[in-house]
Amino acid sequence: MMSEICLEAEKTMRELERDRLDYEEEEDIGGLKFRYAVAESACRAAEIIQAKAVIFFCEQFEVAIYLAKLRPSCPIFIVTFTESIASCTQGLYGCHPILIKEDIESFKTTDDFTRTIERHIFSLTGTALEESDVMVCAHRCQFPSLHNTVRMVKLGKSRG
Repeated sequence: MMSEICLEAEKTMRELERDRLDYEEEEDIGGLKFRYAVAESACRAAEIIQAKAVIFFCEQFEVAIYLAKLRPSCPIFIVTFTESIASCTQGLYGCHPILIKEDIESFKTTDDFTRTIERHIFSLTGTALEESDVMVCAHRCQFPSLHNTVRMVKLGKSRG
């Protein structure tokens, strides 16, 4: 199943490359950014597995905009340390910001970080997403095990 998801995401990325999305500077015309591949893959995978949510760790507002433009059929939780990103994502389609106020150095492991994200999500949704499959993805995450990843997670399983 994961191979089918990857093939579908790669197909989509070839289509996007053909459309020449996201050019910022003249010498970069036509260059497709990896962050869009992460967002596109997360949305496609969420649709395929019928995930209850997409949780995206985001350090660039443009990625949140792009994710909202994809309009997945489930809510999008934008997790960030940046107050301006959190406040701006409130107006994006289907997006719910989660501002992590703790300093990044206060998290000793990736599990500590994911438990904090889960706590925030459960405080927003109650038990609606308890034991649900969600897509978790990250672009430019300080934790190497999360950086540029898309993964399926069952909420409530990382709590310890």
